[in-house]
Amino acid sequence: MSLSKEKTGCERSEQRDFNRRRIPLRAGVMRNEAQSHFASTHIQRKYSRLIRAISAPLSFSVVSRVGKTILSRSLSDLSGPRLSALFQRFLFLFGFVLVTGSLPSASAQVVPLYDVIYRPPGLKYSVLRGDHFDIIFERGLREQASETLFVLESTLAGTDTLIGAGFNIFMPVVLNKFNDRANGYVTSFPFKQEIAATSRKGRGLSRRHPSWTFIVAPHEAVHAAQAEYESGAGVVGIVKTFSPDFARSLNMFVPPGISEGVAVYRESQLTEGAGRLHHPFFTMQFRAAFENGRGWSLAQMLESPSFTRPLDRFYEGGAHFVEYLVENFGDDVIQRLSRWQFRFPFLGFGANLIYATDTSPSKLSRSFRNWFRESERARISQLGEQTKGALLSGRKGHVNRRPHWLNDSTLVVFSLGYNLRRGFYRMDAHNGTRTLIANTTITEDATFSLNRDSTAILYSRYERDPFVVVQERANVFSTDLASGKISRYSTWSHAINPIETNSGKILALRNDRQFNSVVEVDQNGLSKLVIDYERADFVSLLPRPHTDSLAILMNVKGHQALFVTSLSRLGKADLLPWIGFEGASIYDATWSKNGRYLIFTADLNDVQNVYVSDEWTDRMWRLTNVPYGALEGALSPSNSTLAYVEYRDQRFDLMTLDFDLNSALEIDRDLARHTEDVPWKTWLVESYDYYGHLTPKPYRGLKYLKPRMIYPTVYLDAPRRQAVDARMGFGIGVAMQGTDPLQEWTYYGEGILRRSRLWGELGMQWGGNLLRPSVRYSNRPQTINAIIHDGSTTTEQRLIRRRREASFGIRVPVTLEENVFRSSITGSLSINFREDQFVDDNFQALTRKTNRATLSPALIFGYKIQRNVRDLTPNNGVRLRLFSDIDVSVDGGSLERAFIGLGDVYLPFLSRFNTGLRFNSGVVVQNNPSIFNLDFFKPRGREDIFIPKGTSYRYGFTATQPILYIDDGLFLLPVYFKAAYVYGFAEHLITPGPDSEEYSSFGFGLGLQLRLFYTFDFDLRLEAAYLPENKSWDSAYWVNSTRY
Repeated sequence: MSLSKEKTGCERSEQRDFNRRRIPLRAGVMRNEAQSHFASTHIQRKYSRLIRAISAPLSFSVVSRVGKTILSRSLSDLSGPRLSALFQRFLFLFGFVLVTGSLPSASAQVVPLYDVIYRPPGLKYSVLRGDHFDIIFERGLREQASETLFVLESTLAGTDTLIGAGFNIFMPVVLNKFNDRANGYVTSFPFKQEIAATSRKGRGLSRRHPSWTFIVAPHEAVHAAQAEYESGAGVVGIVKTFSPDFARSLNMFVPPGISEGVAVYRESQLTEGAGRLHHPFFTMQFRAAFENGRGWSLAQMLESPSFTRPLDRFYEGGAHFVEYLVENFGDDVIQRLSRWQFRFPFLGFGANLIYATDTSPSKLSRSFRNWFRESERARISQLGEQTKGALLSGRKGHVNRRPHWLNDSTLVVFSLGYNLRRGFYRMDAHNGTRTLIANTTITEDATFSLNRDSTAILYSRYERDPFVVVQERANVFSTDLASGKISRYSTWSHAINPIETNSGKILALRNDRQFNSVVEVDQNGLSKLVIDYERADFVSLLPRPHTDSLAILMNVKGHQALFVTSLSRLGKADLLPWIGFEGASIYDATWSKNGRYLIFTADLNDVQNVYVSDEWTDRMWRLTNVPYGALEGALSPSNSTLAYVEYRDQRFDLMTLDFDLNSALEIDRDLARHTEDVPWKTWLVESYDYYGHLTPKPYRGLKYLKPRMIYPTVYLDAPRRQAVDARMGFGIGVAMQGTDPLQEWTYYGEGILRRSRLWGELGMQWGGNLLRPSVRYSNRPQTINAIIHDGSTTTEQRLIRRRREASFGIRVPVTLEENVFRSSITGSLSINFREDQFVDDNFQALTRKTNRATLSPALIFGYKIQRNVRDLTPNNGVRLRLFSDIDVSVDGGSLERAFIGLGDVYLPFLSRFNTGLRFNSGVVVQNNPSIFNLDFFKPRGREDIFIPKGTSYRYGFTATQPILYIDDGLFLLPVYFKAAYVYGFAEHLITPGPDSEEYSSFGFGLGLQLRLFYTFDFDLRLEAAYLPENKSWDSAYWVNSTRY
């Protein structure tokens, strides 16, 4: 479970993975040792409808024996290109629980459930062992590992009281420092926590916890307790006997709003006033949803939205719903929910709610909304007169952050939206006209500054390592306001939130474990330490214009306040407390042009509002009074107009307000002197080593490689249709899989007893090398329905094919650019050695053994791919996919070779309407017509045509238009509807040969994206295609189609 998702839309790029592989699978037995063009064509046409129905390629094989030609087909490869990896896992998991076998006439193979993780080379990990947790920490994190272990162990009792896991927990916790982008998560495959040592920046999380560790570790420990829950008899208990990891995933097979809601509820109990349920930036988004009086439905609160802000609304909805459940149904309601999940994990969470509360989900939803609406009305009624600012820019789905004035008529703002690419924009202060400066991402809280002469923007953003997918590092950049040119100011500096001082120095904040320090960044991108404390979490730096003063926003043990120092005395450790409140945090601040006024945001009275401090008179005022949140105020150069951001439902509006202190509410200045009363100097240098007596031991991955899943497998076979049919009969086996906590090694294996013979499969992958090498060996039988040609006689008979296979593969993903636009390249290569032989029912050879060695290279390249939140397809970029199968040697047959090249061009012309426009083209070169399954290559409605050997071409165009963003669903029946859309297409295919033929189709379709059981996404399509050659229409429906 992820600790925190996007809060404001500024934390991550919203493009999806354009490298999702839609590879035309090569069915393992589609090999022709002797050509039979007629037979191949006959079978391909005869079973084309069946191919479409099962969404997987049929397998063909032609074999010669004593004048007979055997053309075989197999239904074994059901995991075709239209079944996603997640959906395959879904099928596997249900099959595992029910202990079902494979389909008749099918052979199976192990579905690997563990993936390797390639980490930066040269990392060394040690292990600190506690009573319930192994802290596996990267070198240099000894003290933080000790703190993590202390927090986990000390909060476990309270977590157990809430969940009821009975302290039945022992799990590894991986602590990394190679990332600047912070997060924490729990996974069931394998069961572990993984935490970034660097703290999460911005205001997405409560700022009142003592440290990052004190919020992330207990939060993730809740998920661990949820996964480990056990009570009496239940389906999960039965599964746990064989596969603890799979059993844990069943316990977590609940709406994300429930799992995250319980964790947020728990984190809000740990430190007084801390936790997201006490955090105004978190609660404002849920409160604002009730602005129209309706709020969110139960499905909207607990399911993850796909197209609607806030994109993490299941955190807000889930946390408030859990709070309601505990308040109205008792402290043990969470245990009752967990108990029913443990017993019957596949009934849907609506059944859990009925069991735990004796109330239907619909009644619970109405009761909850009434409960919250009443408290919200009471809160609003106490606000008094609300501020009525002027809307400068804003609409639903748009996010405007951090306004900075260039002059009295122009602002610079960081913006993004449902159909707006993120980046810096110039905004007219009179009419709100927006002009793009540059598209770019930025760190979590969208913090940026202007240089001394206001000609450039200074900011930081995360960059993904080209070769290490899991590593992102912060760097400093500048953007020229006139040209929009982006320049890099540092390389792998780990520095964020840069500013330029009055003297021209560039200061920034450099990450150091869960805290940070102030550094100076020179022209070469190198940083020099200027302010450093043991436990300081600096937030932002604010040079006062025309003076030597530097204001510093800093968090010390959960107290976030403003301090001041002198720029000429940096590094002298002479910080002085300035503005700080009891029970409230300060989040941002800016100076007026003349240095008289400091505008800042604070959350006094449980709502973020904009305040001003007059440093000439030492007086303070509240400038805004809004129901949900006002933040990031900035004063115009003439001190006449205040620009600020106000939150409303699904929008961060840019507002303006006349700067008039006579109409503002004055605040007692003494309220802002609370920092002077806390031991902040002691807090800055405290050192914690809770387990100094424990001796860490080196991490040994092999120690953790015992099987994590051991499960039975069952194989059935169809009855004979005729006496000569061969049968493998009943088979039983046992499979296992495993990995280590760092996921450097993964392995799987299966042993099968069938027909008094042993069969099986073994596979392994290593993630400790850039190439991520993998090996696999299998020895499996398979029954094949074969068409046998014997002279003029043709018969159909089931045979047994014995196959021994060994393969070796490598894969290298490379990130070329990951900003607003993404470019990447992924290359892979596998070599496969296969021995096939057909035998009869008594295992007597019908053919001699055939040996074949095949190379399969693949390349996926994407350039400048971009996708906004509500785009169903990318709106910009080029994608190229190349796949090939090349026989390098064949014993007893002909060499076969095939190549597929696919290209897509995405056009941005109608992106303002979220319309997807895609031109596509492709080429197939093959010396045998049965190497690849090519249904995806054919024009829609022409799946019956045959693509012969030679070179074939295709091209086409597709337009996709969303018509309704639903993002709502049912709850008792766990169905969540995401979006409905229409699409149109035109496609053309040219086949090779002297009698080259051309086929076309064009038409339209209707699609619906939905999610079942909170996890499994489906894309349903109904389409009609007109076939000009036949002068007819063809209709079809698709589920999760990957039609090219």
